[in-house]
Amino acid sequence: MDGQGQGERIREFWDAYAQDYDSEPDHGLISGTMRRAWRELLSEALPPPPAELVEMGCGTGTITEILADLGHLVTASDLSPAMVRVAKAKTARFADRVTVRTGDASARAKPGPAVDAVVARHLVWTLPNPEKTLRRWVSMVRPGGRLVLIEGQWGSRAPQSYVGGPPLRWEGGIRAEVLAAALRPHVARIEVTDLDSVDLWGRTLSDQRYLLVAHVAS
Repeated sequence: MDGQGQGERIREFWDAYAQDYDSEPDHGLISGTMRRAWRELLSEALPPPPAELVEMGCGTGTITEILADLGHLVTASDLSPAMVRVAKAKTARFADRVTVRTGDASARAKPGPAVDAVVARHLVWTLPNPEKTLRRWVSMVRPGGRLVLIEGQWGSRAPQSYVGGPPLRWEGGIRAEVLAAALRPHVARIEVTDLDSVDLWGRTLSDQRYLLVAHVAS
């Protein structure tokens, strides 16, 4: 990740945030109601278990843990080594089905077996070149697989990035129709579901949150 030389500052920002990240209700999913709501949402969005999944930008591993508990085989990564340490501890009981490692979601994927789905939550807005990265993610998915993206728009494009320097391409989040337009030439079908339930976020939202499932041609 270069992002006009911002890569290291981005990594440092998330490293510094790792210790407190889960204190936000929708980050740590601290209530049973929230965990059940996310479990149900992901269970319906993903292929039947045990599917082979890649999770990009896993953060502290909250979603990773749910994916593994659903019975999936998960390779999760995050740019922040501090986030990865927390995620490894959180998912240790799933060591037989979860691998967590440090990695850049925008980097070119190494050749390897295709997977059933790529999963990411609130990540695409942090990418310096999101359209190119989305194409790479599609290329990682086997025919008939899917991208499962939880995204939203919670702010306007600021004059500079949250870590300083020029704003990122989708700073402040991305509306569903824009993300769908970026993906549509590369997939067979797209489904978008609004995510406005208090059970998912622990509060009433004043912005747009959604689930986008992009199905790769068989």
